[in-house]
Amino acid sequence: ISSQYTFIPLSISFISVKGLNVAKYYPIPQNRTMGDCDIIVNSSDLKKSDRIMKELGFELKKTPDFEDIYKRGNICFEIHSHLLYDEIANTRDDIRFCDTVWDVSKLQPDSTELLVDESFHFVFLLLHLKKHLIHKGAGFRQFIDIYLLAKNSNLNWDYINDALEKLNLKKFATVCAALTLKWFDGDSSYFGFPIINIDDEFFYSATEKIFANGIFGYLDEANNKNTRLQYEINKQKFTLTEKIISKIRIVFPSYNDLRFSPRYSFIDKKPWLLPIVWVYRIFYNIFNKPILSSKSNEILNDEIINRKKFLDNFGLL
Repeated sequence: ISSQYTFIPLSISFISVKGLNVAKYYPIPQNRTMGDCDIIVNSSDLKKSDRIMKELGFELKKTPDFEDIYKRGNICFEIHSHLLYDEIANTRDDIRFCDTVWDVSKLQPDSTELLVDESFHFVFLLLHLKKHLIHKGAGFRQFIDIYLLAKNSNLNWDYINDALEKLNLKKFATVCAALTLKWFDGDSSYFGFPIINIDDEFFYSATEKIFANGIFGYLDEANNKNTRLQYEINKQKFTLTEKIISKIRIVFPSYNDLRFSPRYSFIDKKPWLLPIVWVYRIFYNIFNKPILSSKSNEILNDEIINRKKFLDNFGLL
């Protein structure tokens, strides 16, 4: 891995995840390319990390995402205060588990870097893969990361199995493992849990979809609908209270719903503006007739059925 990624000094405690950690398990580490480097810092250190990154010549790219993205030439760092955020793919238990990252990471000698526990990282990679499958679609490299981590590191499978059970990820983990073993002709002993049998129809359809998504996962027309499809799927399981709340949210959207909307993204990192934005949005919709969705953007019942089948096969329903 290029030294420009690994030896940038930070005078605050930080943890690196994903690419920077799993590259060493690849036969040729440089083949584990990265679109960006993911760094975790404490929420209280975000202002300091911003100053450090800017002093190192990085420019903050404003986006409506949760993380802060810094770029200098072709180098990109994503600075996170959490591993997972409040998104439709993540449960409260997922988020709580990931927030224990500081408890399972060890400070390195003569450094402010903490090295994340590999067994924790394995579970996190599954949670991150789940998020991508539910949202924009996952590329095949995320599966390779999980496969090579299981194959080439000494994982605590008792810890992992306990976490998978608590997070309701057992079937998902075994399906992901089964796919990678069939792709790479691997040994089932790499994984410390029984490997589920997957039928040929699901194997070929999942393989076609994942490999079509490329390395990262493409934001094509189909994948752009995934989040909306997930919301429709979730609505089918709503309690009466949740149905009432969802109706209220139509008029009074949440902070996260608004910060991801191009029209209202100015609210990003200013949650105190929420009541003002609600009023502005009401008047905007009164005086600007909403544009009807085009047929290509409609959510059809067949799409929901097919999506539920795909997620169910992965153990994500």
